[in-house]
Amino acid sequence: MANTPDALRGELQSRLSKTSPAEASGDISPRSLLRELRSLADADDTIDFSTVQKHLEKKDVHMPTDGLMEQAEVEGVVLRLPNGRWMFFE
Repeated sequence: MANTPDALRGELQSRLSKTSPAEASGDISPRSLLRELRSLADADDTIDFSTVQKHLEKKDVHMPTDGLMEQAEVEGVVLRLPNGRWMFFE
């Protein structure tokens, strides 16, 4: 998102945050969750533990917050920062 022109950023975030048919049925994938979490990250592309946890609760996903983010680390999607924060890679 950082390299997206301002004029297109809102439209791109809107399209990325739309619910896919699989998600509508209540079966949400970790990849979809990470895409949604990326849109919740701050201007520095970082997100904290409580934001991730609240999003999982909102989506009624019964998955440990640490488990999801550790998987994202293994896949090279995020970098763990101090104090329960993660930074998304572009």
